[in-house]
Amino acid sequence: MKKLKILSILISLTLLASCSLDGANENNQSSKISTAESTNTQSSESDTSAESEDSLSPYSDEEIEYARVWLNFGSNRDVENLEVILLPKGSLINPNNVNYGVYPEDVIQIRGPQEADGHIVYSVSEEGSGYIQIYPIPYNFETDQSPDIAQYENIADHTESAYVEPGNNESVSQLIDKLTISEKDSYISKDAAIDLYEAGIKVTSNGEASGLNSEFYSRDYFAVAQDEPDYLMLSFENQGRGGQDFYVFKGEGNTITIDTYFESYEKEEPDIQWTYDIQTEAFTEKLSQERETQQKVIDPFTEETAFEYIKDQEGFSDDIEVEVSETRDDGSMELTLASKELKRNGGTGTVDIFIIYPNGNYYSKYDQTNI
Repeated sequence: MKKLKILSILISLTLLASCSLDGANENNQSSKISTAESTNTQSSESDTSAESEDSLSPYSDEEIEYARVWLNFGSNRDVENLEVILLPKGSLINPNNVNYGVYPEDVIQIRGPQEADGHIVYSVSEEGSGYIQIYPIPYNFETDQSPDIAQYENIADHTESAYVEPGNNESVSQLIDKLTISEKDSYISKDAAIDLYEAGIKVTSNGEASGLNSEFYSRDYFAVAQDEPDYLMLSFENQGRGGQDFYVFKGEGNTITIDTYFESYEKEEPDIQWTYDIQTEAFTEKLSQERETQQKVIDPFTEETAFEYIKDQEGFSDDIEVEVSETRDDGSMELTLASKELKRNGGTGTVDIFIIYPNGNYYSKYDQTNI
């Protein structure tokens, strides 16, 4: 009997051990499956992160920057296209009005096709910092509600520092595909250049601008000869003496130089160079050595000295006098000569009209012969 009991206990223990072993095996198997699943999940998340980073790999750092700036500060994130314009240091803030000043550093302008889409003008504070400096520039100067030029003086002092959030890579890549990147088209507009030229005429002729009112002067005589991001060349059809004159407008810091070439710009130096200081609005003038020498032929250059010079060259008698004189925009003088005797007899008395230059060159408007 006792042997049966002992045998029964042994069988029970064996069965319990077997069940315990099976449970351990099941737990161990479950643990392996769980570990495998966890490893697969981590691997999947890592792959997704890498794929997200790789989504921007086809693009340059600059393109990514432009897109992120717009996503942070643009008015319309769903804009159809974006224009990015690179403006180097010294570029005119307003190409249509030089008195707004120039940018003191390289800046980037991003703008949508419509004013409602918005725009932003900024510079990078420090590469890799994530911060930019935003310039307070209107979308369109012509429609600016507060056109106070004084607010653009020392404009760098009025910029706003802002941090650019990286944002969603997918949104960044989608926006990059809408970018059109270019350098500025023109340094200065044609109208602004002519305005500056006319201002120079008034100043360098001691406030006299009679040449601008001459029949030989018109803004319509100007044409764009060359238009580049860092300079503008205008040609001028000279109606008085014929041919073309050339004016080159180029910026250098807070100054604009205006180089004048009479008849041809293929010269070692311009005939006349003006330097305009944007901040003081003052002109200075420099003549070429050749023109300096030429200017001294008739010195001082007045109506009286110009007439005496022509009178001597043409052998006119004392019967001839100056009826009308006019100083022209190119520095020459137009003299209408008349006969005293003819006028006494009831006629107009006009015998000829001469265009004379300080260097002694002159010609008759009646026969157009240069002398």
